[in-house]
Amino acid sequence: MAATAGAAPRQHLTVTEINYRLQAPALRSLHAGFVTVTVRNKASGEHGLLILRLKRPLTHKQIVAALGRNDLKSFDARGGVAVVPPRSSWQGTIRLTAGRYAIVDGGVNGGKTNAERGMLETFTVAPGGPTSMPPSAVGKIVMADYSFKISLPKPFNGQGVVEIPNRGKQLHEIALVRTPPGKTPKDVLKLFHTGARPVGYEVHELLAALDPGHTVWVRMAVRRGHYVALCLVQFGKTNKTHADVGMAGEFDVS
Repeated sequence: MAATAGAAPRQHLTVTEINYRLQAPALRSLHAGFVTVTVRNKASGEHGLLILRLKRPLTHKQIVAALGRNDLKSFDARGGVAVVPPRSSWQGTIRLTAGRYAIVDGGVNGGKTNAERGMLETFTVAPGGPTSMPPSAVGKIVMADYSFKISLPKPFNGQGVVEIPNRGKQLHEIALVRTPPGKTPKDVLKLFHTGARPVGYEVHELLAALDPGHTVWVRMAVRRGHYVALCLVQFGKTNKTHADVGMAGEFDVS
């Protein structure tokens, strides 16, 4: 979807992660509409960013406790990224409705969650404001229960914005794994369940938890190779993931 004539420029929010702090100067001036979020990891460890709309008033302590229990009932997950490697970045465009939100680093360093260390900010998105549009997309990855429909250019150079809607009834996410030639989703899942990280595989987190009915436009930048897309959301307290029941796909970057 391209911006139309007369549409206002999109809002931009840059979140810099450093020294166990989230720096986001524009956080207090957001209004309802499309926001392009850039996450920059300037720390030495791995960090990520979850964007959550609060369904009820919660203190920072209550948010940390709920996430520690993996209890998401009090949140409407709007996307983000599970892991951004050191000195790297992620960018996605989301649509925010008016309400109370939290941005949270969901990672763990030194046996303690980054949220516990203070990487958590709450803020309010105001109603109204100029109308804007999402960015143009080169392709689409549709999430359903429990499958992906991957529609990317052929050939695909691994660059550009990809539209990712969640059209299922469950929360979903996407992790990309660049594999050696000839490997399949079944091979990747086997490695995931054994905890192995052999040479030749690369993990690229594309989209963190997204609740049903929402869409995120993620800027992709991956190098040539074969990729497997997986939803690694678990069923309750089991080790079984959505990918184990069919939510996996493949594509090539040339």
